[in-house]
Amino acid sequence: MRIHYTWLIGAVFAFLGGLTFSIVASAHHAAFVHFDKDDVVEITGELVSIEWRNPHSELVVRTTDEAGSETLWLGQERGVTLLTRKGATPDLFRVGEMVRVAGFRGRQNKTSLFVTNIMLPDGREVYNESFAEQRWETDLAGTTMRARQQERLQNRSITVDGIFRVWSTEIAEFQGASTNLDRVLWNENYPLTEYAEEVQAGWDLVADNPFLFCENGMPAIMDQVHPMEFIDQGSEIVIRLEEQDVVRTIHMSDDVDPRDVSSPFGHSTGRWEGDTLVVSTTDIEWPWFDQEGIPQSDELVLTERFTPSPDGYVLNYTVTAIDPVVFTEPVELNRAWIWVPSEEIRPFNCVWEG
Repeated sequence: MRIHYTWLIGAVFAFLGGLTFSIVASAHHAAFVHFDKDDVVEITGELVSIEWRNPHSELVVRTTDEAGSETLWLGQERGVTLLTRKGATPDLFRVGEMVRVAGFRGRQNKTSLFVTNIMLPDGREVYNESFAEQRWETDLAGTTMRARQQERLQNRSITVDGIFRVWSTEIAEFQGASTNLDRVLWNENYPLTEYAEEVQAGWDLVADNPFLFCENGMPAIMDQVHPMEFIDQGSEIVIRLEEQDVVRTIHMSDDVDPRDVSSPFGHSTGRWEGDTLVVSTTDIEWPWFDQEGIPQSDELVLTERFTPSPDGYVLNYTVTAIDPVVFTEPVELNRAWIWVPSEEIRPFNCVWEG
């Protein structure tokens, strides 16, 4: 019996819906670089194993052809917090039983897949609403983006005010958003200096990707796909980011000397402009602007603006980056979060994928 080992590197669990940020835009979510969305294939095989962890869960599926030759498909994608939030709990994935999987074929490795749909052993389907429709005529498992969207609409009568709550990364076209919520933080093009272009040209998607080593910094951490919470502590505002259990402190006065602070998230001071929280961040001890190889220098100054929509259900975000070593002109990035009443921050407990 011959066994083949192949990598299912793509979004095995992005199928759980609602994460409609661009996977190309971040090395953390790089998929279409390796997979062809126009070449959809389907496999059926035995679920050999599954490991639930952050930042990526991993599974193994074994298929057997008519000649008895076996292929092991190794997959990794969304972490345990995102999976369980979508309703994909470990009890749904029973090792030793058969699963049916569909997705985009790998561009180079033709036996790899970016999974968009999967049929569980109990006959229910989970799928990625961002990239596919329901594939099989069966019941759905887990929670879809549309269901969570409906939850939000049902709770519109609840009075909400300000930014001090948990904000979700559920992505959809919600009323009241001034930005397109199905986009990520990053732009497609940047006005780079020659130095920045040279550094980016030497970027290695795997070896240089800090996220794989459970590391991150500003401003890249603000592209995270997990919820975040604002906490009012009087002279400080704390931002809890679920991803990698990050805590940012916004000083609402100038009493703290940034030279006393050493952090990949920098030294942040804030002020209010009406309902908008304006945050200025300097002294960022972190080498990368994004996860696509754009560097940043110690001259970087970030100005963030967090603005709730008039109805209080969307938090619009703008960050302006000024770094004369890297950019020939200021760079502005935008994204948004929504308020899902039941959302909460969960432990991340990142496991280094070394």
